[in-house]
Amino acid sequence: MNNETKKRTVRLFGSIGNDIDGSRFANDLAELDGKVDQIDLHINSPGGSVDQGYSIVSVMLSMKSNVDVYIVGIAASMAAVIAVCGNRVKMYDYSKLMIHDPYFEGTAYEKLTDKQKKSLDNITDSLRTILSRRGKTKEEIAMLMREETWFSAQEAKAAGLIDEVISTKRKNEFSGLSSDDIYSRISAEYPFNKSKNNNMDLLTELASLLGLNNPTEEEIIQAVKKLIDGQPSEGVEEKLGSALRRGIINQDSYADLLEMGNKTPDSLNIYLSKLEKEYESKLNEKVDNYFKEIRSKLYYVNYKDKEELKILAKNNFDLFVRLTNILPDRKPLSEEIKDTEKSGKNSSVWTLDDYRKYAPEELKKNPQLYERLINKEIK
Repeated sequence: MNNETKKRTVRLFGSIGNDIDGSRFANDLAELDGKVDQIDLHINSPGGSVDQGYSIVSVMLSMKSNVDVYIVGIAASMAAVIAVCGNRVKMYDYSKLMIHDPYFEGTAYEKLTDKQKKSLDNITDSLRTILSRRGKTKEEIAMLMREETWFSAQEAKAAGLIDEVISTKRKNEFSGLSSDDIYSRISAEYPFNKSKNNNMDLLTELASLLGLNNPTEEEIIQAVKKLIDGQPSEGVEEKLGSALRRGIINQDSYADLLEMGNKTPDSLNIYLSKLEKEYESKLNEKVDNYFKEIRSKLYYVNYKDKEELKILAKNNFDLFVRLTNILPDRKPLSEEIKDTEKSGKNSSVWTLDDYRKYAPEELKKNPQLYERLINKEIK
């Protein structure tokens, strides 16, 4: 709260009765009455409980302090009724307002008891009276409510339901979005808002920290974004350092990518992801081709071990090449056996070491042979 102007900003964000305790919200408003000169009530709500909404309406219509309403997202159903109770009602140019007849959840009007019908008719008449306080006749409001009418900011002003349309830089951004999307987008931009707590000082305290004097919520958002843009994003340097070491980027592009990461980290992540996929594809091809070249060195390496070796090669290809260069070329087992036999050493007189060297698979397939050779060596 600004002590000089005695102005307070209050947010009604969320569903009345679920996210917002209407009775508590009304009590909080009543506590402010007379203590401040001006209350700006910002609304982004799909409506909710009529009974709890009436508590808020009752307090607003009896307050001495001036209450101006700003529809910053959606004001639908009971939230629209609350909105028109402000001294002046203003809508952001992308916002939407909706009015409709009340109903009992899950029960058609025809199936209501006579007592329920009478109660619902009285509520409907009361809501029409409140909504017609800004210029429309009750008959005109009744027709609009029966048809469940949605208004853009311009349409709401033309219908006399609001006083002013506030131009923003976000009209094109929200153009074409559904009411649910607008509601969700605006709600997501205020993560510090906890409707059930009804903490009305959060925006005021944030404005004070930012050095702003009586700003709108949009001005606070822009100030926070500007502050964030000026700070290095956490993890950007680590990501770029890793990409540089792996060869995904080069030193010439490092400075430009660092600036991108600090300003728009999401864009950097997308770009690095694209570069990494291209790098991985080229590296896989490079490793596969090299393994074909050194096939003669890996005749007796099984499939699982080859896959492990490929992982090593991908982690440090140059080092892997240097290591494999010192390995001798090996011949297929059949050729090595032939060469041995040609040299005069028949397999019938092979030792255990001979089999390990020339025919290890034979040892695996023939445990009796392995046992015989072991016993022979022991003797």
